[in-house]
Amino acid sequence: MSKILLVVALIAVSMSLFAQAQVTPYGSARVGYWFNMYDEDHPLGKRVTNDFMLQVNSRFGVDFRNEGLTGKAEFGVGANNSISLRLLWARQQFDGWSLLVGQDNDGTSIYANQAWGHDNSLIGYGVVDGSRNPMIRFAMDNGFYIAAMPAKTSNDPANNTAGIDAILPRLNIGCNLRLNDGNISLQPTFVFQMYSYNDDFGAGIDGTVISYLLGATADFRFDAMTLRTHFNFGSNTGNMGYRFGSGHGSDRDVNPNRATWTADNKTEDATTLGGFLMLGYDMTSTLNFNLGFGFANTSHKDFDNDSTKMGLYLQSTIRANRLRIVPELGMMMEGDSVMDNADSRVALGNNIYFGTQLRLDF
Repeated sequence: MSKILLVVALIAVSMSLFAQAQVTPYGSARVGYWFNMYDEDHPLGKRVTNDFMLQVNSRFGVDFRNEGLTGKAEFGVGANNSISLRLLWARQQFDGWSLLVGQDNDGTSIYANQAWGHDNSLIGYGVVDGSRNPMIRFAMDNGFYIAAMPAKTSNDPANNTAGIDAILPRLNIGCNLRLNDGNISLQPTFVFQMYSYNDDFGAGIDGTVISYLLGATADFRFDAMTLRTHFNFGSNTGNMGYRFGSGHGSDRDVNPNRATWTADNKTEDATTLGGFLMLGYDMTSTLNFNLGFGFANTSHKDFDNDSTKMGLYLQSTIRANRLRIVPELGMMMEGDSVMDNADSRVALGNNIYFGTQLRLDF
């Protein structure tokens, strides 16, 4: 009986809190229909395919606000149309600063508007993506922030987490600056992680993997035109779980931005360099055009050649109430990829695509 009374009391308190708060549900249903034309050098071979799917960026969530406390819970579409957790956080506002606890995007989550695939956003072609992470984030009202997240060790080439010691969390430090009445936005960010191999790792591997990522984004608005520029540079970003670029073939190609091992079991760093440029133009309140170009380059100390990818797209967005129709044309250039032999290169071909996204927000 006492447990039942406790549950009833908790429900009553929760209902009273929600009655005093502003709760706003929202959602977005997105379907993509894409024709892909691969050339003969592509791993899929020379062929034409079409993809008609529910995009995994479809979502449903709730925003919560009660005086200085805000929160968000958001769910999306996972593998085989399963439901997955995207965001779940609460943020308390104090005098001049705020504290966020939960799962959210970190400061590297700067994307292009590309809708191809599942809102690919030029990820892997100049955009880095660490997905969403559990974190504790301290932010000042002037834009400065620092966040602590779990260290990623499951992205090590051997996937042997029992043999890896990560004493410190992954750290993200940055700043969000808005100038000229919000028409100019500057977003520098820095991520750092470090872990070491212990005796349980085996194979005689010795050393410490230090990973970092430095990114800078600038947004400009000129009346009906917008411009976004982004640049990133890092080392062993794949060991932190960031997607930078990918290829086909050996493990080094699938994860070209991860540290590798030499013949004498020493670690060699992978250096990444990338960025993108995005230009938008609002022709009317219901019609927008967007052009984006990105590139990603990865190099290893023990490889003679680099791995390079580029992406280009042109789209328009047509708005009718809550409906968005996004026709898009683009080309994804896989470039050449280094295989296990440092002197060999394999052409990965190109993909020219066109299609549309239908998006209905509710």
